Amino acid sequence: MKTISCGNIKEVINYSRTYSSVVVEVCVNFKENIDKVIEILEENLPSLKDEYTQILEGPIINGIEDMDAHNVFIRISAKTTPENHLPVQRAI
Repeated sequence: MKTISCGNIKEVINYSRTYSSVVVEVCVNFKENIDKVIEILEENLPSLKDEYTQILEGPIINGIEDMDAHNVFIRISAKTTPENHLPVQRAI
């Protein structure tokens, strides 16, 4: 058994109310054509809504979120019915 004191709890997420959020960051190497990658995502992401009925909003390409020495990170988000975010996250 593990006991955690309240002072050590920094963040709590309740996945059982209203909706769940999905956030995925796609890592793309700088050598790739970033505009083409975003175009491919824009073409293919809307079809996920047909397959995953738990999607309430999105998936939405939020744009370039971050970069490092070799990669660009493109953020994609969506809203799902409560506690049904993991299958959508994996699909994205």
